[in-house]
Amino acid sequence: YKAQLGGRHPTTLKSLGNLAICFSRQGGRARAEPLFRQALAGEREVLGDRHPGTLGTMMNLSNLLALEERFREAEALYVETLAGQREELGTSHPD
Repeated sequence: YKAQLGGRHPTTLKSLGNLAICFSRQGGRARAEPLFRQALAGEREVLGDRHPGTLGTMMNLSNLLALEERFREAEALYVETLAGQREELGTSHPD
């Protein structure tokens, strides 16, 4: 997608996040983290901090950090993600 749409297109950013998920699930967490961070930076810039796609990437990165036992980083990102979800989706939304 990057060659066709550019590095900051939402589809490209989503693909980066999906690739990071694949790496993480296959035990490649060290390869996954930079991709999550790249996707998140782009999504924050292009979509905004409270976009559902951005919030999803934030949650995925939080999960990875928790798996890596980097609990302080994970907690800070979890708290930010939860605040964004509550703001955007409300407290009664099923997600």
